[in-house]
Amino acid sequence: NTVNDGTNIGNVTERMRIQADGDINIIGGGRILSSGGIYLGTNNNVNLLDAYEEGTWDALLTTTGNPFNNQSAQTATYTRIGNLVTVQMQALTAGATSGGTGEVIVTGLPFTSTKAAFGTFNTGRIALSNTLGGSSSIPTSTTYIRFLFMVSGNNANVLDASAVNGQGTPYVSATITYQV
Repeated sequence: NTVNDGTNIGNVTERMRIQADGDINIIGGGRILSSGGIYLGTNNNVNLLDAYEEGTWDALLTTTGNPFNNQSAQTATYTRIGNLVTVQMQALTAGATSGGTGEVIVTGLPFTSTKAAFGTFNTGRIALSNTLGGSSSIPTSTTYIRFLFMVSGNNANVLDASAVNGQGTPYVSATITYQV
């Protein structure tokens, strides 16, 4: 191809073409769609980045049984890239706790998980003993986070409400990435 607009700049190699529908084809691989995402590399669905989003969600420290007497939702953040969501949160109660029964969980995740996921977490002002570390977990097809503690060998316990009851402003914080 030769461009001749009076200045004759010479031969030009096409690198990108904007289609009538607004899609952009990148010569040699890649495509940007006017709606629906960006193909990275070849134009097949496994290379389609179709979602990017940042936002907030309400993280609520609660239980699977009777709730704590002073639950209080905290604003947490998330970033979604394609089918992966990374959440960061700190959930706490509004003062000393009582009344909670069952397993301690944090509810309110912005998207439902499609696979089980594991991450990290920290606790504060929660009565724990004889633990060997722990992990946060999001079960498949849910919108909540669980907290597991290793106690011996391959044995794990869930964070029970009894470890939180009677504590002043207990909290958990976590970062976890999961699929949607």
